[in-house]
Amino acid sequence: MDYRWFFGSNTTYNKKLSVMSSLLSAVMYEGSSLSLNDSTKTQKTDGKTIQQVMTYFGMSNPKSYALNTLYSDDHVSEVALGYRTVKYNNKQKTILAVIIRGTNGTLQEWTSNFDVGQLSTDTSSDEWKNTKNHKGFDITANRIMKLVDKYISENGISKSSVVYWVTGHSRGA
Repeated sequence: MDYRWFFGSNTTYNKKLSVMSSLLSAVMYEGSSLSLNDSTKTQKTDGKTIQQVMTYFGMSNPKSYALNTLYSDDHVSEVALGYRTVKYNNKQKTILAVIIRGTNGTLQEWTSNFDVGQLSTDTSSDEWKNTKNHKGFDITANRIMKLVDKYISENGISKSSVVYWVTGHSRGA
């Protein structure tokens, strides 16, 4: 993992960053793991949790949040957050990883996947911020953004220097 990637153009494709993003997205699923060791075999992890993998890559305070423990409806997912402050070429940035799990196969999340909303304005949820968006995805995304904002605040991260590294698979994408 080379955090200098985040100092380049954000409009230029970076294959290595894409591969890393895919690996982190895969580890978000229950039962997945990513065994890692460095070239000298001095650092290793069995990678059974996303927090272990994020720690291995030098991220601070990795946390995972399952929205179904915070909300009782169907608009849920799971998100992992972690950060790393990097200085490169006299610039400092805080890379904030936001890794969102895709649908986990539960009826709850599949129900939300199919909840596109009504053709008329649906006022059943004040969390559905943009009624032009898919209802289940929009509500879940807004809930994740609340957790991201809370995490930033709790960790004293300056929003002026943060770079959001958002990745996910399927519903998490």
